[in-house]
Amino acid sequence: ADGSAARSFAIQSALRPYRPTYFHFWQLKTFWHESKITDEDIEVHSFEEMETVPPMAINQTSGEVSKLVAEMIQFRKDFLETVQSGSRSDLKKFWLRKTKKPVLAVLLVRKPDGTDILYRGTNMEVSMPTGSLCAERNVIGTALAQNPGLKREDLLMVAVLAVTLPEEPSKLQSPPPG
Repeated sequence: ADGSAARSFAIQSALRPYRPTYFHFWQLKTFWHESKITDEDIEVHSFEEMETVPPMAINQTSGEVSKLVAEMIQFRKDFLETVQSGSRSDLKKFWLRKTKKPVLAVLLVRKPDGTDILYRGTNMEVSMPTGSLCAERNVIGTALAQNPGLKREDLLMVAVLAVTLPEEPSKLQSPPPG
C-alpha cells in the first residue's frame, strides 16, 4: 500500500505506544511573511481522535461503512460502464482533459430524523479560469444543492476512489504482418 493513508497509518502505528497529541495547521489566520503562528492557526487533536485503523474486510465494518462501500462499488461500475459504452459523455474530452484521472466520491449524510442519504460526485479538471474541482468538494456541493438546510454535523463520512480510465484502442494500429 502507498499514498497518504498508508503513510499516516505507518506513522500512527509507530507512535501508538507514545499516544501523541496531533497538531494540525489548517488555514492559517496569520500571514506566513510575518513568520509567526498563533493559537488560532492550530487545531489540537488527541491520539484517539486521529487514530486510523488498518484495512479490514467489509463484513467487519459498521453498517454505515458497508453502505458507503456498496455505493462506491456501484458508482465505480456505473462510471466505467458509461465511459466504456461510448455513450454521450464528455468525460475524457472535457471534464477530465487535464490529467484524465477520474476520482469518485460518495458522501453519507444523516438527516436529523436519522435517515441516511448517499450522494455521488466526481472531480472535474477543466482548463478554465475557475480551475479544477476535487471529488470530495463536488460531492459536498451536490449534497448542499439538494438540501440547502444541510449542516456540517449531518456529514457522516466520505469515500474517495481514484479510477483508471480504460485504454482506448489505438486508431493507428498497423495491420498484422504477413
